Amino acid sequence: MQATAESVSGQVLPNNCIRYDESEDLDCYLERFELYLIASGLTVPDTQSVNGSATTVDRGGDKRVVALLLNAIEARYYGIVRDLVSPAKPSDKSYVQLKQILRKHFKRTPVTVAEKRKFIRRDQAPGESTSDYVVQLKHLSLHCEYADKLDEQLRDRFISGLNDESTSLKLMEKATETPNMTFQQAVDFTLSKQTAAGEVWAMRSEGSSGCTKSSVHAVRGKQQSGQKGSRRKQECYRCGRHHTPEECWFKSETCRYCKKKGHIERKCRAKGKNEMKQTEHSDCKSKMSHKSKVQTKKNNCSDVHKMHENRKPMSNSNARKEARVLHDSSSSSEECSVEYDHTLFKLDVISKSKVRPSTGSESDPIIVPVVIEGKVTHMELDTGSSVSMIPLSYYEKHLSHVKMHESEKSLVSFITNQTVKPVGKVHVEVTHGKYQGKLSLYVVEHTEYLLFGRDWLSIVPLNWKSLISRVSGNHDHSQVHHVGELDRVLNKHNRLFEDRLGKLTKARAHISVKDDAKPVTTRPYKVPFAMRDKVEEELERLQKCGVLTAIDHSEWSTGIVAVPKKDGSVRICGNYKTTVNPVLDPVQPPNINVENILANLGGGVLFSTVDLAHAYNQLELDEESKKFLVISTHTGLFQQNRLVFGITSAPAIWQSAIEQVLQGIPGVQVYLDDILVTGRTVEEHHANLDKDLTCLEERNLTLRKMKCTFAQPSVEFLGHVIDANGVHTVEEKVQKIRESS
Repeated sequence: MQATAESVSGQVLPNNCIRYDESEDLDCYLERFELYLIASGLTVPDTQSVNGSATTVDRGGDKRVVALLLNAIEARYYGIVRDLVSPAKPSDKSYVQLKQILRKHFKRTPVTVAEKRKFIRRDQAPGESTSDYVVQLKHLSLHCEYADKLDEQLRDRFISGLNDESTSLKLMEKATETPNMTFQQAVDFTLSKQTAAGEVWAMRSEGSSGCTKSSVHAVRGKQQSGQKGSRRKQECYRCGRHHTPEECWFKSETCRYCKKKGHIERKCRAKGKNEMKQTEHSDCKSKMSHKSKVQTKKNNCSDVHKMHENRKPMSNSNARKEARVLHDSSSSSEECSVEYDHTLFKLDVISKSKVRPSTGSESDPIIVPVVIEGKVTHMELDTGSSVSMIPLSYYEKHLSHVKMHESEKSLVSFITNQTVKPVGKVHVEVTHGKYQGKLSLYVVEHTEYLLFGRDWLSIVPLNWKSLISRVSGNHDHSQVHHVGELDRVLNKHNRLFEDRLGKLTKARAHISVKDDAKPVTTRPYKVPFAMRDKVEEELERLQKCGVLTAIDHSEWSTGIVAVPKKDGSVRICGNYKTTVNPVLDPVQPPNINVENILANLGGGVLFSTVDLAHAYNQLELDEESKKFLVISTHTGLFQQNRLVFGITSAPAIWQSAIEQVLQGIPGVQVYLDDILVTGRTVEEHHANLDKDLTCLEERNLTLRKMKCTFAQPSVEFLGHVIDANGVHTVEEKVQKIRESS
């Protein structure tokens, strides 16, 4: 049977509704295009088998359909088709041939194993409706080739992936009782259950809207007085019914009052707090007033405590010392029934005696220097604060590149009951002494203080002797000066910490091989399928940075090994031990003496460690050397433009280059990509650090700010701990040696 194009008296429909969008699946587009042909009165061309031979459609109708298709796709897609059929013209091909060409070029052949893996791992996302989840499962199952097992697989994946645990458990029970339960039956049961729950919730919300404030007080008063009800189960805090919160239908619902998930409006704590705010706040004030009187008598009236509502720092002439304390509500008095995550109060301590200048007494704040996201930050240690916090202005100036998350905690003044809602919470890289890791930091708008709270104190080990020595004696004013000087030095050289790969100027690395060396090539190593995308991403990144250049052929090549990193990316390493390394001309090794380096650090009081980002990659290769370091990958050949790890002569070449850069700077010791700066006084340390950073910046190098530490009383360098008292062994390493012996 031969298909023909029908002649239509009317006009063909405008084809702007069938434009091809690259985000659309090609088969879906072709289906829409053929529906468009039918709507226009044309017969869809196709090939039919007649007596074993293929016959084509009427050429007149087929050419019209081809013209419509080529006109419907964009210009750049037409250019691709034109190149694919060259030297012929696209209009010379039949519609069926064009379909085959488009499918071959644009359609990716799905891998069944990978498609099944995606399907099996697909769970219902938070906030995703059941209907949307069903559509996604159906889409993911298209290429899984489950055949007659498709409905069973869809049903099992749907039940296992539901985020409503109670519904999932009930469906499992029904599937056990009824083994022949279909996928559609499971979906219908879930949707009907959700619809019924929504109706019940709506009716109860309407019924509970008439509850008066006095009735709420009456119920609470009854519970607080210790009278026992006749409840069979505990009252659910999500909806108020008598069942466990895990069984509640509303644990996935969103409150219409506070917009938080996990309860409904009539059980919203925030709404209850606003309704009873005046009564409970007045009770708390009277009780706290009584407590403050008792505490005042115990202190023999030595100080007068006064609330300070102005959040700006007070002038030195008033000599007022402020205590800024965050207090966990769980440790507050049981007499106060206000429920907050955290409480915040701030007191002014005003001495009755004559005002005298500060002399570094015990009331002076303890300042902890912490490196946050590569920047030295001086925070005030506050053991009364349950969380660590920074001002919004500091976040906008120094941490705006860090994503801010919604804060799950609230702060409230324990004296005035004034609620302070943090702007958000950030997760930042923190370095202090030996500690390095990610910690949470709360951002608060109405404050100027950076507080080091108990949450950090329980994780970050502090050198208490060093911290206390900073506030004992007359060192407070000089400390402020040194802190400002260090910030000035770092801000002066902030270009060193930009997120880019530097390139050392006035120097190039040269690699030579023996005269009788013969070129060696290796085939690309097999890359695991799970890592293939990450390897390709890393290759693309290295090309953008100028480290790699794609080439067509090379006499020398070596395979690569992809090593996973902690952040989920991969490090690409060339296996040069079988290609270039055996035939390299020997290079004079660097004159590195660890004992001399450690001896030269003696007498220092402050230490800074500077880490170069991808150190070897910042040294460019000369043109003659690039041909020896070609890597062979599954995507093709790439020529190395920078010095790389894995070459036996690379450490000697790099050490010689970096020593020339930092030659003559006092108090600076360098070992490969690690640089240590010290000084016999704080001023000398800052001056040496300034000279070191200046030389690095002039030679266009960049630093890895997450691994740099500045102005530390002690650092770990070359396997030793170095401080003002000298060089010490690392106790952890000594202990491991003892345990192994």
